[in-house]
Amino acid sequence: MKILKWLDNIEVAVVAIASGLLLLIGPLLITYRYGLVHRYEAGVLIGALWLCSVLICIRDFRRKRLSWVSGGVLALWAVTTLVLGFIVA
Repeated sequence: MKILKWLDNIEVAVVAIASGLLLLIGPLLITYRYGLVHRYEAGVLIGALWLCSVLICIRDFRRKRLSWVSGGVLALWAVTTLVLGFIVA
């Protein structure tokens, strides 16, 4: 059953790549969309929170441990994105 194991690895890789691209490109597209509808404050807020969460996660991965600060910023970014998505859009 080596073929099935190989296919399972491809399936996991496709899902991991798709979710990674969504996390990297999604906030940029949301920020751009807010700019198109002249909601600059919402776009800047989402973009700044996303950039802060990326920088904090890079710092924590270099230290080889995640802190509560990175989890808090990621949660704040996710909640703010959802709230602004429902309010502004």
